[in-house]
Amino acid sequence: MTGLAPKDITLYVVEETVPGTINASPVFKAFRRTGGHAIDNIPYLQSAEVADDDQPVEQIADTATYQADIEFEATKQTFEYLPKAIQAVEETVLTLAETDIEANALGYVDAAGDGFAPVSVNDYIYVDGYDLAANNGWKRVTVKNGDDDIEVLPATAVEAAGDSVTFTCYKNVSASTVPKYTAQTRIVDLSKAGNIDYASYYSGVIDAFSMSIGESGLVTGSANFKFEKKVAGTAVIAGQTDAAADTSAKIHSSNHVKAFWIDGVRQDCVIKSMEFSFAQNFNADKAAACPGEEYTGGTKTLSGGLVSRLATSNSTVWRDRYQDGTNVALAFEILHTDGSNTLISIPRAKITAHAIPDTNGVISTSDMTYTAEITSATMFSDWT
Repeated sequence: MTGLAPKDITLYVVEETVPGTINASPVFKAFRRTGGHAIDNIPYLQSAEVADDDQPVEQIADTATYQADIEFEATKQTFEYLPKAIQAVEETVLTLAETDIEANALGYVDAAGDGFAPVSVNDYIYVDGYDLAANNGWKRVTVKNGDDDIEVLPATAVEAAGDSVTFTCYKNVSASTVPKYTAQTRIVDLSKAGNIDYASYYSGVIDAFSMSIGESGLVTGSANFKFEKKVAGTAVIAGQTDAAADTSAKIHSSNHVKAFWIDGVRQDCVIKSMEFSFAQNFNADKAAACPGEEYTGGTKTLSGGLVSRLATSNSTVWRDRYQDGTNVALAFEILHTDGSNTLISIPRAKITAHAIPDTNGVISTSDMTYTAEITSATMFSDWT
């Protein structure tokens, strides 16, 4: 007998075109994960009947719920799911490919006069193609003097127009557009047709999504899906196929996380580690004669942890933010191995706990937790 191995259990997911309905001929994509798959949760009730036969009381199955608690090592696929987790709708803010945009000491000027019309202050845009390295990379718009003139950070260097340059920004802001998913747990079972057991769930929402960037090692995370319904039986769904497997590289904390931003300023080698956890906190809505449960909107939360190096030149900067209740803007940028770029921004957060360890032999740092407010999270990218 051959034992069941972890590789014999897989999870496939597809977004529903009509939320709450399985797509006709769904095209599933394997969810790359280190553990977890879609399962049934079946609670049992114990009968309160007073029995006179000295036998154990009856156990009664209660309403089943369906969910998937998934753990993963971050890849580019992870950042395809993040906008869905924050219920965002992608905005194409900027796709410029020009030869008439000069860089001055403050930012960029478009000779055509209107190239920066879609841009807003505090948007992050990705710039490429200038000869001078200072003019390329992620830039935060700090001032918009007009549709032809923006000021940015990090600072630019003077460079005349003429290079073929690109300015790109796809923007996903946390909102309230709820995508739904069909998921399928597949388990090798030689007693089933085709030697596979297919457990399919649909009308699923992403209730929670988290990521953790350590001082070293791979970026990791987790996701929680909740499903309202399950397909009866364990057969394939009519017409289902699989998309090509995702092969994007795993993201490393130093090789691919390129920089952190604090209050809109790019910082090198200051933040040691960062975590964030986004939760929709959906409310479960059950009804008699209905299997499973439906999910209604909850109160969104985004919180996490942050550890920062401390220099004697400004050793209490984070403590002061904590004590004064000062808002802080946080962001980090990712360079994917295919050359594309992603930046995650948490534009407004409060430091909710702070400590500076001072044990002998331990390097003192600012160890913090934070909670975001208002616009909780935004994902910027130069890819879609």
